[in-house]
Amino acid sequence: MNEHLRRLQSYPKSRLDQRKAEVVARGVRVFDFGTGDPAEPTPEFVRRAVVDAIPDVSEYPAAHGSDDLRGAAAHWLEKRFGVVVDPATEVLATAGSMEAIFHFPMLLVETGSRRDHVVYGEPAYRVFEIGTHFAEATRHAVTLTADDRYLLTPEAIGDEVLARTAVVFLNYPHNPSGQEMPAELFERWVAARDEHGFVIVSDECYCDIYFEDPPRSLLEFGRRGCVAVHTLSKRSGMTGYQTGFLAGDPEVVAALRRFRSAMGVATPVWTQAAAAAAWRDVAHVEERRAVFAQKRSILLEMLEERGHAVYPGTAAMFLWVEVPEGQTDQEYAERLLELGIIVSPGSFFGAEQAGFISRIGSWVLAEACAQARAWQDAGFSDIRMSVNVSVGQNRPIEYHEGAREAGLDLEQTPGLFRRGWVFLHHCGLPGGTLRRRGSQHPWVLPTPGCPASRVSMIAAGRKSKRDATAFEIFSSETTPVPKVVTYTPMGLATPMA
Repeated sequence: MNEHLRRLQSYPKSRLDQRKAEVVARGVRVFDFGTGDPAEPTPEFVRRAVVDAIPDVSEYPAAHGSDDLRGAAAHWLEKRFGVVVDPATEVLATAGSMEAIFHFPMLLVETGSRRDHVVYGEPAYRVFEIGTHFAEATRHAVTLTADDRYLLTPEAIGDEVLARTAVVFLNYPHNPSGQEMPAELFERWVAARDEHGFVIVSDECYCDIYFEDPPRSLLEFGRRGCVAVHTLSKRSGMTGYQTGFLAGDPEVVAALRRFRSAMGVATPVWTQAAAAAAWRDVAHVEERRAVFAQKRSILLEMLEERGHAVYPGTAAMFLWVEVPEGQTDQEYAERLLELGIIVSPGSFFGAEQAGFISRIGSWVLAEACAQARAWQDAGFSDIRMSVNVSVGQNRPIEYHEGAREAGLDLEQTPGLFRRGWVFLHHCGLPGGTLRRRGSQHPWVLPTPGCPASRVSMIAAGRKSKRDATAFEIFSSETTPVPKVVTYTPMGLATPMA
């Protein structure tokens, strides 16, 4: 077996698919926020184009793509970005963006030469690392954070490394933060390319999924040594079609065309016909973008209610979410998975990203509220903590996490009350008091050292099996919270000695 393959970790999506299958086999209903496949149907005119293009006699397709497909791609680039390219020499059909990106290091890096570096930022799509690995190139991954807005800059790499660089991968809108690249940074990268002579490959596969200003393309700022990669997977809901294109510097395009002809990666003619139809249509893209915006709004509202910090990205189909304090991304993702909720751990996107989970996911809008509520309800019991409070006459009680019910409608299950059950409710307040409705004795909720986004308010009671308890929650440091909660508690309360 190839040494590089032996050393390669399993691809993140493969791991997610395996764990998802295990959960489904146990009969758990799954809410998939993780894999990125579309839930909405591929447009009917695209599917019809596939059927209409199936020939009576099958022949090998052209590896570089049909004239019709390359012409449609060039037309789209001009309409979308104002970029004019020659479809004959500056456009090449690909089997999606991943295939093209994987092969660029093999094409551009001369093993053992001084110019053998491949540069990209993390968190990132794993294919940048994998392609570099198989090309036996030197990987130079730059850790990006919210402090730098997840923007990869030439200055963060430095002239010494850039002088040894063969290819720089950009990925904006960024997977997984949703950050867009500003025009002035594109200009700085083109200037650095002109100075040092590397090739810039810009993965722009999310450029049509945006919620504010439309993202820009590298090709608006330069052509020499610049290549942009595009795909229909997210734009048109065609992940299973595995079709895209790249465009840019004709010398790079010609070299890759020669390279791909020997690899057997040509796209079937019926897929090329469907792709050409999709690139020519804009209406279905606008409809999909509106659906993604609604999904994003629903999930953002739920996460904000739960006190999760979410990076304010403005494009792509991801939400980059901090995990609860005291947990790693893998731990939190695994606990959600046991409840049938699938997310992508941040470490899938880089070793330094274990404090995050990602994404909006591939759920149907009609079920969005129910799915967001499932995550929210699961979150009530996933706060693993114990807190001391004063109750009534300063009698200390220690509250521990107890039984867990996935998908439970807490307001409709008073029969679950047992001696001393408690409910943990995440309100995101800086501290406060809890008063049982009608009681004159407030229950103090101390939260020393906890930032506002990490505070858990607690509703507790010793009731019989017959009914639930209502509590009024107030903050001790802010305006009273206009909220009354009536829930069946979910954690076991044990009196301290």
